Amino acid sequence: MRLRDLDVYRCPICSGRLVFMGEQRPLELEAGTNRCMTCMREYSVANYIPRFAPQSNYADSFGLQWNTFARTQLDSYTGSTISRDRFITSTGFGEDMVGQLLLEAGCGAGRFTEIALNTGARLFTFDYSSAIDANLKNNGLHSSCSYAQADILSPPFAPGTFDRVFCLGVLQHLPDPASGFLSLARLIKPGGYISIDVYERHWYERLLPRSVLRRITRRIPPQRILPLVQRTWPKLARIKSAIQRIPIVGDKLDGLIVPICDYTDLPLEEKVRVEWGMLDTFDVYATRYEINQTTADVRRWFESADLEPLFIGPGHNGIVARGRRAV
Repeated sequence: MRLRDLDVYRCPICSGRLVFMGEQRPLELEAGTNRCMTCMREYSVANYIPRFAPQSNYADSFGLQWNTFARTQLDSYTGSTISRDRFITSTGFGEDMVGQLLLEAGCGAGRFTEIALNTGARLFTFDYSSAIDANLKNNGLHSSCSYAQADILSPPFAPGTFDRVFCLGVLQHLPDPASGFLSLARLIKPGGYISIDVYERHWYERLLPRSVLRRITRRIPPQRILPLVQRTWPKLARIKSAIQRIPIVGDKLDGLIVPICDYTDLPLEEKVRVEWGMLDTFDVYATRYEINQTTADVRRWFESADLEPLFIGPGHNGIVARGRRAV
């Protein structure tokens, strides 16, 4: 964290300004305390990251997930443009945001942070879990980027702060996705933009094998699920591949019989494809919340936030939505 970042950060409880109480260093502030000048609450700074959330919370599975598979989805690691392409098509922001203030909500290990750092924007990126530490490790200290551990439902920023806000692959994992969206929408400046995506809700999803299994697995500690996934995924992937080769019905039955994530269609090396499959399979079964939405639900979010919807429709993750706050 840099001292100048305190011009943007605010107390997540009262929106008061913050002052750094630790030893001041020339460039980066590694450790210390930020104190609210209004309510006098204190927030630690550890490993260069201001902490506005408890170290352990309902997102612990994501901390484990992204520190285990820290580099799996980074374009710089996979040698692909999968993350860049999704960032461009989902946000609609383009790659030139020089001089703009950009917020990434729910960054995980930083697959989109890596892309956003090349846009010229001044980036603030945060995650509720310890995944923020994986992001910092992946993307490093950067003069135009500030990392924080914070809650989407109580973000450490003042209303109307950012030119652009994006949140990809996150809102469905909140206990209240609608409140999470409204919380982020308040942070947009007049004339500013927001881009999100969510899983789409279908009538049949409760009947799917993965949904049935999730009723059990989401009650199991993530630390027990991860080694189980790592141990069984290779065998299950081979079974799934064999089912796919059955004429006519194979590609329809494979996901029902073997409900794991397997990305044989992605342009990835075998090692990365296996990591990605394990990562997303763990994601499916370990996350506490998965609350899907319809297009009508998302449209109501934009109406409630008094935002002009620019696009709400099918996207990579289910439903993509982009909007703008009127000037």
